[in-house]
Amino acid sequence: MPRKTARLVIKIHPLDNGLIDWKKLTAEFGAAMGCADRIVTLNGGDIMPLINNCEGVVTINSTVGTSTLRAGKPLIALGNAIFDIPGLTFQGPLDRFWTQATPPDPVFADAFIRVLVATTQIRGGYYSRAGIAAGARAAADRVLHDGELLPRIAPQDRDVVSYRRAAE
Repeated sequence: MPRKTARLVIKIHPLDNGLIDWKKLTAEFGAAMGCADRIVTLNGGDIMPLINNCEGVVTINSTVGTSTLRAGKPLIALGNAIFDIPGLTFQGPLDRFWTQATPPDPVFADAFIRVLVATTQIRGGYYSRAGIAAGARAAADRVLHDGELLPRIAPQDRDVVSYRRAAE
């Protein structure tokens, strides 16, 4: 369990469709758990000041994870995330994350980010016309000119997807 003075900041995803009232839901959950006064739910804003000033980050599978690695903060991924690797993320259960998590290995995190950017990412974004246009151009350029950056893995060579923290 986290310290009794710790605050939990929940940031709503920028592309959330608004069908769920997350502020109400988190307030109700906080009240039920006796910690409503320590939960803050944010809708919008820059995530980096939160990451830079936090003790650790809990995510499902988000670009917040890679931002957290870059910031050198402890991280746990509750879903299947490309960055959920020993040495980068906490591998134990969520209830131990609060007291046992350590920052990612900085050399490993830097190497991982560089490989990820060079092989799987394209410059662009979802949040503006300019970002979408840049992403479309970069994707087309990658497909037309770069070819394969990584060897293909045949479907039979892949492990079955499992959610190791499904019970949490």
